[in-house]
Amino acid sequence: MKAEFARGHNALVDRMHTLMQEVDEIKKARAADAVELGRMRKVIMQIDSKILSGEPIAMTAAGEVPQSRTNSALPYAQESDDKAYHSNMAYNGPVAPRK
Repeated sequence: MKAEFARGHNALVDRMHTLMQEVDEIKKARAADAVELGRMRKVIMQIDSKILSGEPIAMTAAGEVPQSRTNSALPYAQESDDKAYHSNMAYNGPVAPRK
């Protein structure tokens, strides 16, 4: 009788440990999701502000809106090479600001 009780107790304890580990993994996944959602929210807010201001939108390969010298969310580009800059953007990503 005691042996059966001990086996049942051990099985219950093992199951509780397994469930607690699964809960910990879920908590870690939720925390990572929260960080990713925060990044997405930041990018969406930057895109939204650029759309509302009428400026074109550029993004890095990481999906972020790059910062420029003027502290706006777009890389610096002179008007004369604006078309070339944006056509190359899809192939090369953002380029260093011209001086």
